[in-house]
Amino acid sequence: MIIAEALQLSGLRGALIANVEAGSSAEKAGLQSGDVVTAVNGRTIQSARDLRNHIGLTPINSKVALAVRRGDEQLVIDVVIAAEELPSIDAAGTPLDGVTFGAAADGAGVMIERIASGSPADRAGLRQGDILVSVNRSRVRSVEDLQKALDARPAILALELIRDGRNLLLIAK
Repeated sequence: MIIAEALQLSGLRGALIANVEAGSSAEKAGLQSGDVVTAVNGRTIQSARDLRNHIGLTPINSKVALAVRRGDEQLVIDVVIAAEELPSIDAAGTPLDGVTFGAAADGAGVMIERIASGSPADRAGLRQGDILVSVNRSRVRSVEDLQKALDARPAILALELIRDGRNLLLIAK
């Protein structure tokens, strides 16, 4: 509320862009701190969480049209969703073997970018685009968090995922 008042955005729904990282897709597209995203591909955005879920479930290299309020202007900005380069994960000997991970928007977890056909992860039912948010009840916000959860090489994993905007618990063995 206080931020909305300070920026004279009372009554406006959407997601406020607080920071734009150098070299990011957002910067390349021209988004700026203080912009408010009000829609993605015509679908209304109510909150930062709503934006994170929409973007997080969008396939890499897809183009999205963001309706953006900048001051008194209403703009449409096209953004290409790009994968963030992350350190690799050593998942050998675990049910996540065969997965390539990428960052989910706003530190919401790690996204499954690719799954090797026939790998343990493929057989467990994981899908490209799933967002992994916890492993064996340990929150996963980053690649480092995921690696810590896998360091003990657990044979069975309780994976909390976001798939198609819904929470899902998957047991992988």
